[in-house]
Amino acid sequence: MQMQIRAPVAGRKLCALPPLKATASDAPSVSKKAVTAMTASFAALAAASPALAAQQIATLAEEDNRAGAILLLFVPVVAWVGLNILGPLNN
Repeated sequence: MQMQIRAPVAGRKLCALPPLKATASDAPSVSKKAVTAMTASFAALAAASPALAAQQIATLAEEDNRAGAILLLFVPVVAWVGLNILGPLNN
């Protein structure tokens, strides 16, 4: 497949580029060992139990308390901003 491409070049409006030539030697070669390894790894990942993954995520969520730490820092900030907004109303 040959295609004529026209592209802008510095100092010129359009310049014709040489045609593209796609050959079989340009395609990446993959060995049978690589295909076998990829197939085996995909099969192992596909066979993994979604229920086990959900259970592990739930266990991590029970142990993780990042949301509480963020809220612990966020509450005083909101209180301070509220005090600064509502403080002048008392005068």
